[in-house]
This record gives sequence, structure tokens and C-alpha cells, in this order.
Amino acid sequence: MNIDEINKKLKPLRDDVTRTMLVVAGIMLCVTIFLFAVASTLGKGPFGRSMSSFTILSFIVWMFVLFVVATFLIKPKIRTYKENVKTLVNKSMFESAFNHVVYDASRGFDRDAMRELGVMETGNQYHSNDFVRADYAGVTFERADVLSQNVTSTGKTTITTTYFHGQVIKFDFHKETSGYVRIRDAGRFNRFSDGPKTERSRKIKFEDDRFNDQWATFTNDEQEAYRIFTPHFMEKINAFRTRLGHELSMVLKDGVVYLGIYSSRDAMEPNIFSDIDESYLQEIRLEIESIQYIIDTLTENKDYFRGRDEHLRICDTCIGGSIHL
Repeated sequence: MNIDEINKKLKPLRDDVTRTMLVVAGIMLCVTIFLFAVASTLGKGPFGRSMSSFTILSFIVWMFVLFVVATFLIKPKIRTYKENVKTLVNKSMFESAFNHVVYDASRGFDRDAMRELGVMETGNQYHSNDFVRADYAGVTFERADVLSQNVTSTGKTTITTTYFHGQVIKFDFHKETSGYVRIRDAGRFNRFSDGPKTERSRKIKFEDDRFNDQWATFTNDEQEAYRIFTPHFMEKINAFRTRLGHELSMVLKDGVVYLGIYSSRDAMEPNIFSDIDESYLQEIRLEIESIQYIIDTLTENKDYFRGRDEHLRICDTCIGGSIHL
């Protein structure tokens, strides 16, 4: 199916969204004009001040009602459109690049799992979607978009602190490990903290001062951390950190890598107001290439890769709900 055929199939869904938005906007405009006309007319009478106040209050209440109605009418239609795009385009492109693809646009990584692993801080607002599980060169991986925020209100103002916004990728490591090691970028991640003291971990430093300046490292097994983070491996991490151009958090636990990429965006999100075009397809290609590059860079000896069945079972506890193969 080419781009024109995809857009033809999606057009009724997008038109439905646009039509609903125009109707709601038109009603809001008409009511606004009507209420201001009433306020202008009644404001000239003996009860002008009280009637004007009543009209303004009515206008505010009506706008709130319309906003709620619009939310319940429009948001489901937008969600339906995006899910259809992701099934027709995103899933198909992943299937052409990887094997045994499972794509679920509405699911993602579980908040408790991310917090307990220390991949990121988790606030009172957490959302994860666009879950993918697939095989690449003998390596089973999972990825999803994640947004973790903390929203507080002082009564007058609302403050939103974004802890993490980007992608999380999970895959088996090429070395057997039994402990816990976490490295966290020394930039935006450390603005909040070095991360939770997960798995009784403590902060350590390597002999490489440049690596220590770039990353904060925690582990509950110092000897294993030194065995994993060889000079060669640290060079590879610094290299792909530079190439990706985003701050990172990486956790190795029980032979599994959890990589958080702070890209400040959701990947592969279609625009409801425009057709699917080559730039959207290119965005998906870049996401696929990034996954391939990360796995190629951080794993070695794929012929001896661990791909154990128990890690496939573990992933069902790391996503928000079950995924049926």
C-alpha cells in the first residue's frame, strides 16, 4: 500500500475529526456573539449591571460545558485516527525491518517497573504508549514512548515538572549479569537527583575521569560494574550518546538493558491536520535505525546471544497490561 492509498483510506476518519472540530468551534462562536449581544442590550437597562454580570457568568459556564463536550467528542475521534495510522503505517514498517513484531499503540511500560528500576523519576502524571516487541539479529527488544511528570498547584499557579519525555528500549545484554548497574547522564537527569537508591546501590567512580564527568554511576556490585564497563564499552557508550544527541539513562539488571532516551518528544506521532507524507515515513525509519544502531553498538557476539525465554515472560510485568502474541 503506497502513501496515496493510505491517505485515501484514512481520509474519512480525518474528515470526521475536522468536521466535529468545526461544528464545535462554530457553536462556541455563535454563543459568544449571542451572549455579548445580550449583555450589550441589557446593559443599557435599569438592571444593566446585574444582567451583564449574569451574562458573563453564563458565558463562562457555557464555555466550560462546550469544552467538556468537545473533549469527549473530539479526543476519541483523534485517538481512533492515530491508532489507524499506526496500524497501517508504523506497524507495517516495523514488520518490514524486524521479525515477530507485536505493536500495541495504547500500551507501554509500567510506571512501577520504571520507578523500581531507577530508569527515571516518576511523578504523579505518567503515560506510556506505542509499545513494540520484536526481534532484531537474534535480539528480542521492547520499546515504548514514556512521559513522566509531576504536577503541583499552589492555588494560583500550576507547576509542571517533566522528569522524562522520550523513549525507553529494553533488550537482553550479551553478558551474563546478576547485579544492578545504572548510569545516568550528568545533565538534565541530574537536575532532579542521581536517581533512587535502587537495589541497595551506591555511587561509584571509574578510572576514566571523562566518563565520570559525563555519567553518574550506581551499582550494588562494584566488581561486576568494573567487569561490564571496560574502557572499550565506555567508549561505545560515549560514542552512541554523541550520535543520538540526547541525554540518557541506562540500567543493567539481571542481564537485561533498560535504556531511557530523553528526546523530549513522542516518536512516530501522526499529525491529525495533514496527510501522511514522506517526512512522517522518514521519522519512523529514523526510529527503526536508532533501535538497530543501539542494539548493534551495545551488544556483541550475537551468535551467542542470550535470548532466554524467561526474559520474554518478564516483559509482561513491565507493560501496562498483557500483550498477546
